[in-house]
Amino acid sequence: MRYQRNVKIFRGQFEFAPFAGLFSLLFLFLVLSALTYSPGVRISLGDAPVPAKTSSTLLTVNKQGEITLNNQLFNLSQMEQLRLELKKLPPNSIILLNADPAAPREVLSLVREKVRGVNLNFESAGNPIVLANIDSATLPETTGVRLVVNLAGQMFFENQMINSEKLILRLQELLKQSPFLTLVVEADELTENKVTMEVLSCAKKAGVKNVLLGGRVPTANLISPKH
Repeated sequence: MRYQRNVKIFRGQFEFAPFAGLFSLLFLFLVLSALTYSPGVRISLGDAPVPAKTSSTLLTVNKQGEITLNNQLFNLSQMEQLRLELKKLPPNSIILLNADPAAPREVLSLVREKVRGVNLNFESAGNPIVLANIDSATLPETTGVRLVVNLAGQMFFENQMINSEKLILRLQELLKQSPFLTLVVEADELTENKVTMEVLSCAKKAGVKNVLLGGRVPTANLISPKH
């Protein structure tokens, strides 16, 4: 079979009819494909509720016991004015306490009462823990795990904040490794009694048998008397 070696360029009139038919078929294909339905059952999930935004407000207490909230200064004799100012905040707002390490402890306790009295959330994760004094310097030696509770009632375990449910699960995991585990609770001296009881309840539900309440020994008690 012989093939033609020389091909002449077509210079006749361009035919639009074949291309028009091709584009018409392509258009019909796109239109009909949009009308096809995927197999399955149509489910209407509805509108998801939008979570409410929780605002936070910084409250500071200096070493003189002066309280600053929304650029306003309050002292110990102006607790009622502080309560009225707190009531202006949106419900369920978070009050972030930033207290000087030398701030009077009674002022911190009063601030906590005022905050919770108007149904606001109180947090003090960035403040140091001050343990209660104990009389004796003779403490039992233990290699237990530590649970820290601040004055706002927030619990910290293994260097992270934890709630009651997760604390119980974690203690149960540790008990499988060490059945005679001791839980040392280091609670701030201003920690409310109901918070301490909640911690003890969590330990009981987890199966912990040994619970110690940590404290600090005054320096005078650490010095042995001279004979």
